[in-house]
Formats: sequence, structure tokens, C-alpha cells
Amino acid sequence: MQIAGFLAPLWLITEMGALTVLFTLGMIAGSLAWYHFYARAHMVREGAALHLFERLGHQRDPGLDRELRTILTDEAPGDRDPFAELVTGAKVVDLQEPESYEAIVWRISAHLSQELGVPAERIAERFLRESRIGLTPHSRGVALPHLRLPALRTFRLVLVRVSTPIELAVEDADEHPSGGPVRALIFLVSPEDSTRLHLTLLAALAERVDQEGFLEDWRAARSEQDLKEALLHIERFFSLRVGDTGPTAELAGSEIRKISFVRGALIALVHRGGQVLIPTGRMRLQAGDRLTIVGDARAIRQLRKRFGGG
Repeated sequence: MQIAGFLAPLWLITEMGALTVLFTLGMIAGSLAWYHFYARAHMVREGAALHLFERLGHQRDPGLDRELRTILTDEAPGDRDPFAELVTGAKVVDLQEPESYEAIVWRISAHLSQELGVPAERIAERFLRESRIGLTPHSRGVALPHLRLPALRTFRLVLVRVSTPIELAVEDADEHPSGGPVRALIFLVSPEDSTRLHLTLLAALAERVDQEGFLEDWRAARSEQDLKEALLHIERFFSLRVGDTGPTAELAGSEIRKISFVRGALIALVHRGGQVLIPTGRMRLQAGDRLTIVGDARAIRQLRKRFGGG
């Protein structure tokens, strides 16, 4: 059937007449000449997210170039920063004992299953299948397993630090070369109908982990909060310790809702006594608290000027 479908138009072309065929060939020739002498020199080929995915996952799809550039230039509605919200709300798993990638996937899938109401087998099989066929981006010691699932309403991020480097096995190592040993795994799960935001978040993660020094910051982190801050862009977050004296002393004893910060910045995490707390408006800050503040670059610059280096 396919062969017949290919050959049939050839007969139809001969029945169109010489004038029509010559006109069509002329249009093709003119289009090629226009591209060769004008359009090719004016095309913008840079696609930052595309090449990040290419380096991390060895999977390059030129058809995504324009779409990814558009996605990354879109602003989140209002003052929301989906990336910062996702990172600050992420679950952190810090593994001190050696485990295989498959064992880690099953561990994370069991956790996600409880939160999302999706069978752990279904989640784990998707993660493992994509890694086997080389679709899990990984490079520079970081892997980004990600998938979209139907019937989900929320996004979930799980950060995993391993003390012993692990390898992600692929079925065809020649076609999909290994990105090397992995010390950090960042699992992203999104609703199936949120393709644009899924790609936006994945691109933001890929951009951050591909920066020089990320893995050093990740390995040097001493707490759950440090691991999350390693993922946040330095110009988009500010780590502040509430002291007994100095510029931050005014924050001690104040309810968060009554603290006057600049517009575009908010307290995302409170580190207190070895625990990471999600702040509420009525939470009262204490001396010794360490705050993770996220916001736009302008607001963070103002806070740094007001409180110093933090």
C-alpha cells in the first residue's frame, strides 16, 4: 500500500502537463536560491536549552530548537517562580551506603507512589526503560531522570546525593555513550498535559547542573537546605542567618507576615535546629535561623545591599 501510494502521484504529475511541472520546478529552484543567498545567512541557530540537552543526554532533536527557545523566554505569571517553588519543596535523599541505580529508582518510585497515587512499578519501569535506551540526560556527574504521567496535578522533584558514584547502564553504549559516573540524581515528575512547563523546568535544571562548580557545591553541602541552594541560581536566591546582633537582629522574634521585604522576594525555607521548615505567615523567626530567600535578581540585589553578604 505504501509503495502504491508513492508511485501513484508520479503518474498524476505526468498528467498535470509540462507547464505546471515547469512552474513547480521553478518555484522550488527560486526557494532554494532565496535560502542559499539570503535566508541561510540570517538564520539564528543558537538554542541554549537544545545544546544543554545535547551535552547532557546525547539526544539532539533539531525540531525542538525553536520551541525550547520560546519556552525559556516565557515569564511565569505574576511573581511566581515555578523553578524555585519546585526546588524548595523537593524531597532530599542523601545516601551514605552504596546502591545501584536500579535500587535507587525503586526507592524513589516507592516514595512518589505514596505521594502521587501511582503504582510504584509503573513509575520505576518508565524511569528504567528510558535510562536503558539512553534518554536519561547525564553528564558531569549529574543525571536528570524525568517523565510525565497522566492524571497528575502537581510537579514533584526528588534530589538524590550518592556517596559512591554509580553508572547508568544503556543497551547500546556505542549509540548512546555513557556520561560517566553519577554522584547526583535529580528526578522530575510532571503532569502529562504540562509539556511546556515540564520542558521549562528541565531546561532550568540542565542549565544549572551544567555550570562549572555545581558538583563541587553539591558534594560540599552539609544539609538538605545546602543541597537545595546548590540548585538555585546565585542571583535568584539569598541565604540569610538571623543573628543576635547586626542588620539581621531586627528579624528575630518577628512573624514572617510582618517582615517588610522588597517586592519580588519571599522566604522559601527556614533552617532551624537541624530541620528544614516550610514557612507560614505566622511563623516567628528566631536567632540562629537560616533563611533561604528566593526572588527576582533585582530584589535579591537589594536584599544583599540591605543585609550584606548574609
